[in-house]
Amino acid sequence: MCTNSHNKLLKRTKNSWLFAPSSLILANNFSPLSKTLVCKGYSCLVFSSILVVSIFSVQAKNKCDISGVWDHSAKPAKLLVNLNEAEVTVYSHDNNPKAVGLAVLEALKPTSNSLLWNAQMYSSAEDSFVDVQIALKSCNQLTVSFDGEEVLELVR
Repeated sequence: MCTNSHNKLLKRTKNSWLFAPSSLILANNFSPLSKTLVCKGYSCLVFSSILVVSIFSVQAKNKCDISGVWDHSAKPAKLLVNLNEAEVTVYSHDNNPKAVGLAVLEALKPTSNSLLWNAQMYSSAEDSFVDVQIALKSCNQLTVSFDGEEVLELVR
């Protein structure tokens, strides 16, 4: 069972170390925080392993760079995500070579959630650009939604 032997050093709830940045947990073996994590037995080993995997999973998810070339999931086309220009353009299209260079998404803006962006996408039905949301499902999958419905999926 894991015990918390140095509560005086935390000056918070006994589980507040769970929400500490991973750099505090992993960086310094001599920090007061490391003295609070005294564990004994198999259950603590399992808990510690889950904690470390969770920390690295969250960090990896937040560090995915969406810039670059993505494959259209339903067409023989590739799209280029350019965050510096805040747009997504057609990089190549086997069925329509004239489309290369056209903007598919414009005005990409990050949200407070590092896995979501707001953008504008041309809608032929509206004959104008409409507001859409881009979601990073994984480092290899982006989805674009309009009014809560997925309208485009990009994969690497």
